Amino acid sequence: MENHTLQQFINYFNSLSAREKEQLGPEFHAKTGGRLSPYNPPSPVAVALIPVNTPTGICLLGQRRAIEPRIGDIALPGGYVEPHEQVWDAASREVLEETGAVVDPLGFSALGLPQAGSNNTSLNFMVHKDVLSYEEFLILSSATNDLENGEVSEIVLIDKDTVLAFPLHQDAASQFFGS
Repeated sequence: MENHTLQQFINYFNSLSAREKEQLGPEFHAKTGGRLSPYNPPSPVAVALIPVNTPTGICLLGQRRAIEPRIGDIALPGGYVEPHEQVWDAASREVLEETGAVVDPLGFSALGLPQAGSNNTSLNFMVHKDVLSYEEFLILSSATNDLENGEVSEIVLIDKDTVLAFPLHQDAASQFFGS
């Protein structure tokens, strides 16, 4: 694929919704030789760490994935940073889309430096300064079926022993919990 054609394809890819990217994933993968797919995006990813105060201590807000990759596994909320969007705005948007929680984008701070995933995508882990109450978590977890994105099957709590779907999510959670 010539450079200008690849750039046109990347621009087209960026214009699609997450659902469209998922549906066209095999075609993207084939046309770019694996360099571009929903799992190897050209844009950075924002991943949110939202503390939750539970009766047994601080946990993180998590989700059970309803889409590939790692369907059925637990992950932190997160997703692509849209063109002309700041990483903290993307983190706030993804938390809302994937869990129903409303968090102030200005409440995020970086958890270390951005890291490169296995597909060389830049992952930006952002921790929120505000802590959700356990009651807020229970409301969110009971409303999972109201989420319209189809990416999440369950809202869950993540503690220091929870095994996460992605190694860098695991590293971020370990850093958060100090282990």
